[in-house]
Amino acid sequence: MGAGGYGGRRSSLGTMSTTLSRVAIAPVRVGRFGDGASGLGQPGSFGLSPRTFAVIRWTQVGGQAFAVAFVHVSVGIELPLVPLFCLIGIGALTTIWSLRQMHSPQRLGENQLGLVLVVDALLIGGLLGLTGALANPFALFLLFPAVLAATTVGLAWCTVVCAVVVAVVSALAYWQGTVPWAEAGYRLPSVFTTGTWAALTFGTVLIASYAWRIAEEGRRMSRALVTTQLALDREQRLNRIDGLAAAAAHDLATPLATIRVVAKELMHHLPEGSPAIDDARLLHDQARRCGDILQNFGRAAPRDDLVPVEDVPLSSMLERLIADQAERPVEVRLAVAAATGAVEPAFPPTGEVRHALVNLLDNAVTYATHEVTVTLDVALERTILTFIDDGPGFPPEVLGRIGEPFTSTRSNDGTHGLGVFIACTFLLRSGAELEFANRPRGAAVTITWPHGA
Repeated sequence: MGAGGYGGRRSSLGTMSTTLSRVAIAPVRVGRFGDGASGLGQPGSFGLSPRTFAVIRWTQVGGQAFAVAFVHVSVGIELPLVPLFCLIGIGALTTIWSLRQMHSPQRLGENQLGLVLVVDALLIGGLLGLTGALANPFALFLLFPAVLAATTVGLAWCTVVCAVVVAVVSALAYWQGTVPWAEAGYRLPSVFTTGTWAALTFGTVLIASYAWRIAEEGRRMSRALVTTQLALDREQRLNRIDGLAAAAAHDLATPLATIRVVAKELMHHLPEGSPAIDDARLLHDQARRCGDILQNFGRAAPRDDLVPVEDVPLSSMLERLIADQAERPVEVRLAVAAATGAVEPAFPPTGEVRHALVNLLDNAVTYATHEVTVTLDVALERTILTFIDDGPGFPPEVLGRIGEPFTSTRSNDGTHGLGVFIACTFLLRSGAELEFANRPRGAAVTITWPHGA
């Protein structure tokens, strides 16, 4: 298909843009995988780094001590200082104990952190019990352990911490404690106490549920990214091993040939019946066997892997990928249009961009009915690559979530959507913008690289 045909298709696609259901993935600049991730631990793991834990804990302990001192000294409200500061001291000792359980590069484990949060909820309940219970405006701080549990520990510990918080709130509802206005004979109406109890109870459950769901989504994305990176690293290591095997096969070929020649000459010059003739024959056979093994290495690892890898123009990469689809029952057509003076982007032939394009092309071919059209438009300002298939398109219920892990791009097909998520991640790293859309017949995936990205 020529450039003119591509232009016609492109115009018609632009005309239909108002009728397409589409979702755009905003361009995101992403550094190399793992940058800034020190101290995060394993993907999807729970817990906190020592520094984060220390900052949160000492801020909490200091804030509690300051609040008690401020209310007692500045506001003039008589408070039971000794039991209050004893409870605050228990919180400080808990912090010191927790920090002693881990070394600098480690995270506070999930069980330790869950236990600390349970103690926190009990200590905050004790402080409130001595200063007015639910009549104390600081009763809102009972939400803190529940929210922290929802974002840092697993579902089991989060449930335990929330249950303890709800139990503490319920106990405080029956324990009014000592309040400054009690001497004046004024008591808060029971409906206020009941309302505060209901607000804190339902707030704990709802806020913790929302926070845990959001944190779990982030952990799932982290697990998917790390799993993909490990697979790519393994593939790259295998490629390097193949290259070393080919290099060994090439470098050892000459010495082995020399050994075979020398062994053969010894076999001719040694007299019959000489004890050394059997050794020369064995040496010749084993050298030939080593040569055969190295030849197999050379065939398994092409010599192309030994030369420095150079970037491949995007159109050449697409031609190779389409050629790999030749045995599929779907026809794949490529149309390339380039403006005068436009520079076509180039990428490593075994890098992340190639992996992403393989996934998107394979996805289009898998769901296409008869054909897939791949269009490449290289303009002065940007390069646009589009995959168009004539299949069933993207289901409307997942169109807005394409690119998220564990969200399949098609109807119930038993897949998890990790392939498209990985492809999106790799392409965004290259500076591209992605757009998924449904056409009157089939689906379209548009990838745009602004020049200079």
